[in-house]
Amino acid sequence: MDKKRIVKSKKIKNIAITVIEIIFVAGIIFGGLMFFQNKVNRDADQKAKVDGESAKQQSNKSSEKSDKYYIEINKRLNALIIFQYSKDEKTKDEILFTKEYLEQGQTTGNTIITQNNYNGTDGLSMTGNSINPSGMLYLQNTHRWYKEVDLTNYNTLEFFVKKGQNHGVIFIVVDEKVELHIDYNSLSTNWTKYKVDLSKYVGIHTISIVGGYIDRTGDTNSNTQYCDIKLTVN
Repeated sequence: MDKKRIVKSKKIKNIAITVIEIIFVAGIIFGGLMFFQNKVNRDADQKAKVDGESAKQQSNKSSEKSDKYYIEINKRLNALIIFQYSKDEKTKDEILFTKEYLEQGQTTGNTIITQNNYNGTDGLSMTGNSINPSGMLYLQNTHRWYKEVDLTNYNTLEFFVKKGQNHGVIFIVVDEKVELHIDYNSLSTNWTKYKVDLSKYVGIHTISIVGGYIDRTGDTNSNTQYCDIKLTVN
């Protein structure tokens, strides 16, 4: 009986030790799993925090950018037009008639786009007379540059101009209305700045810049040069 009890006691002891070892190993495994889980959670929280801050910054940037644009729906062109505000005013930025912008317009007669004019600016040169009868201004027969422009909020067309030679004149025409005319006797051969008030116009209108001479009575070498042309909000 004593031997049987001893054997039984050893078996119980071995079982107890095995259970304890299993519990110990399981505890180590469980602890490791918890450690990695916590680490993953911390990393996820940190990333979420960074992403949140980044999203907030991006939102702020987007808000700043969106505050700098004026959106206008043009029914005539079936288009959505976006104009950028100036930094400090809720107005459109001025339009500079650069070479790239001038190339978007159309020309008639002997009209060319020029570069490196007064103050290094781009511009236009018109040379020749036209087939128009004396004193008649038929735009399609003149030397001109023209383009449709939305004049909403633009108040002034500014430019420098000079007479290249002979009978060079200037005409600034909006649609069919002459807004400025300087005859060759009054037009200087030096660069002179002019401003044309366009504040009464709203919406799409065709701006025509005319030079050379407008009819057949002028010299064939008559020349007019424009540069530093811009539409301003002032």
